[in-house]
Amino acid sequence: TLDRSSAASDVYKRQVADGSYIGKCTTSFMQVEVEVFVKDGKLQKIVLLNSKGFKGKDAESILDRMVAENKILVEPIKHEELYCIVFYVAVDDALR
Repeated sequence: TLDRSSAASDVYKRQVADGSYIGKCTTSFMQVEVEVFVKDGKLQKIVLLNSKGFKGKDAESILDRMVAENKILVEPIKHEELYCIVFYVAVDDALR
């Protein structure tokens, strides 16, 4: 499950080492796999590697928002909330 505390949401507070990390989330309606790049305690880039069942037109932009704010739990994309949750969990999985 996703840790909803703001400290866990902020990448720099997790003290994540520089590198790239793979994470995934599988639900009954969607499966995604992401690669998360971290440098100097900051998200550099998040790449969607695989997706199945993904039909959200705008939800993928949540990944750019996470990078811009350097945290996982950012404001979800309106009308794409369920897809955003799957992305939250996949990125969280990568950084654990």
